[in-house]
Amino acid sequence: ETTENGLRYVLDEEALTATIVKAIEKESSFVIPEKIVYNGATYHVTCIGEWAFNSCIDLTAIEIPNSITNIEKRAFCNCDTLTSIIIPDSVTHIGEYAFFGCDNLASITLSKNTTSIEERCFSHCYALTEFIIPKGIKNIGQEAFLLCDGLTTITIPNSITNIDMWALGYCKSLINIHYDGTIEQWKKIKLGEYWNDGVSAKAIHCTDGNIKIYKHW
Repeated sequence: ETTENGLRYVLDEEALTATIVKAIEKESSFVIPEKIVYNGATYHVTCIGEWAFNSCIDLTAIEIPNSITNIEKRAFCNCDTLTSIIIPDSVTHIGEYAFFGCDNLASITLSKNTTSIEERCFSHCYALTEFIIPKGIKNIGQEAFLLCDGLTTITIPNSITNIDMWALGYCKSLINIHYDGTIEQWKKIKLGEYWNDGVSAKAIHCTDGNIKIYKHW
């Protein structure tokens, strides 16, 4: 392990890669470097590890470089004051609960090269009002956006094949669900039980018309 600029890293000496495992200083912002040098060797920073920034209540901003490919589960869980984040296209995996409970996270730009929004990834992000899911995402996991109370509009690409149970559960302000595909394409999506429980939207807006959606209560 090594520590640099308030971040603790685990180093892989064979692959010459570094994983952030802990933010050890209470900072309002971090700029994650693409590389660090340790004992004369250069390591590429490729991963934000499990729990790395968990409950960093002073964190309002973070800059993620294009060297990062993985954001592990609960990496930013309960970062109450984080307001926005840009996840670069180098990221191919974002773990479960990664941004769970980020109460003030209002702006998220998601990597175009991830294929799944995992379980509870953005659950309890109360300040989120609009979310555009990039084309290429195939799965919206269980409770992925559960209780995102402020979410009013979501755009779903035609690459989606599965929307898991409670994925949009109790997004009570959600009135606009846009689907970038046809009605027939939407009908082929596997919809989990109670995927839309508690939402206000009455229809899916497809490119060639609307589909009425039904409540489970």
